[in-house]
Amino acid sequence: MRGKKISFWSTLHGVSTTSNLINIALMESLLNEKKSLIMQTQFTANSIEIPLVGKVEERIKSNFYKDLGLDALLRRSRTGFLNENDFKDCSISLLYEKINLLVGTKQSSREIYETEIEKVLKQLLNDAVKYHDYIFIDTESGNNNIAKIVHEESDLIVVNLRQDIRMIRDFFDTSELPQNKVFYLFSNYDKNSKNSISNIGRVFKEINISNSAVIPYNIQLSDANSSSSVIKFLSQNVNADEFNTNFEYIRELTNATKKIVSRARRE
Repeated sequence: MRGKKISFWSTLHGVSTTSNLINIALMESLLNEKKSLIMQTQFTANSIEIPLVGKVEERIKSNFYKDLGLDALLRRSRTGFLNENDFKDCSISLLYEKINLLVGTKQSSREIYETEIEKVLKQLLNDAVKYHDYIFIDTESGNNNIAKIVHEESDLIVVNLRQDIRMIRDFFDTSELPQNKVFYLFSNYDKNSKNSISNIGRVFKEINISNSAVIPYNIQLSDANSSSSVIKFLSQNVNADEFNTNFEYIRELTNATKKIVSRARRE
């Protein structure tokens, strides 16, 4: 069975979209023996590697790492179809080779980068699903051409939102995304807010228990993001019980992961 392409996107920047993608992808790999690719397509704010392994700019500049990351994979794509070794060689291997991390572009020109990736992105994603069970794609916020290509190619689009009625309404007023491909994920969720997931569902009938989930705020995870130790944090807490301070976070993250993967498999 070919892999599934799951994109994470939001109408606005700063809604924990990247963090949510990383944690969902890691949890999937911790729970199951599946192979995943983590990648991103945005030109700016593209340091997806920092919470996982820290900055890699200097390593990319060195001869040993000159073929690392999205830029290296784009160069290889010019010669034709990408094979399994292309993805492996250009990625950082994580969690005992269950995850390939493809760091974002270090190209200095947005115009050059966007022109190049628009030409090959569809084929790159179609090649990626031959060698991975899941492709987790961090997509730039807003409705640019690259985001549109990713949405078209995705089996599931995870829309990242806040508990903000105005933000949710703005999304539905302008969205052209196919409802059957959308999953709603609420970041930094506060269960004590009047805008609970159940109350949001009463206002917006498109959102229901099967196509939505929440990710609570967790200070220890926030610290792990800052210290590039997210893998350690989740590995140590994946089996957290009710006496663990991280129990609620892990429970909701696990629930969100299972729902997202299940929805992607159905599409």
